[in-house]
Amino acid sequence: VVGLLGKINFSQVWSAISTLTWREVLALLALLAVLRTMNAVPISLFIPGLRLPRAVLNDSSAYLVSTVSPPPSDMVLRYSMFKAWDIDVAQGFGGVALNTVLFYAVRFSAPLVGLALLLVATEVESNVVLTASLSALIAVAIMATLVAVVRAKRVAAAVGRTGGRIGHRFKPDDVDPEVWSAKVVDFRGQVGTQLRRTRPWAALAMFGMVVFDGSVLLY
Repeated sequence: VVGLLGKINFSQVWSAISTLTWREVLALLALLAVLRTMNAVPISLFIPGLRLPRAVLNDSSAYLVSTVSPPPSDMVLRYSMFKAWDIDVAQGFGGVALNTVLFYAVRFSAPLVGLALLLVATEVESNVVLTASLSALIAVAIMATLVAVVRAKRVAAAVGRTGGRIGHRFKPDDVDPEVWSAKVVDFRGQVGTQLRRTRPWAALAMFGMVVFDGSVLLY
């Protein structure tokens, strides 16, 4: 905490905040509240029994802890909350993992939206087009892999085994490719139904989160 706070120039922060009117402060706080709520919508959909208010509390608390403490501190906090709320921990972590995958898929698709806005407003340099295109390809690859894992047990096993082999090269004593394969297959069974039922709404909430995130910066 001391190291993190020591990197902040509080005089500059206060100088920036003091230029805001109270209406602007309220508007920013409202945007932040909507942003945190939309960010928590997917896990409330993916985890049975987790209502939206608790999803917001769980997600925001984990986010705050992760800013001052290294992983897996955020997951430990999530685990404690799931246990206190009588939520199946396996389903809870499956929902969090699914939420993380969807988060990155939407994040990597955001530059494509930015590119479309730039094309309307101004001229665009070739490097911007290349960056947006590569990000879009990554987003498509993430979603295609997720869909393939959920739909086919054999694909899920292959993805887990491949990841395990990569991890085994770095930590041969701690990573077993077959164990990773089994865990990905188990993950597929846990989240497959929730993903098929809630994917459109979760993706829409994630996209809205990106829009509101940009709105905070723009405001």
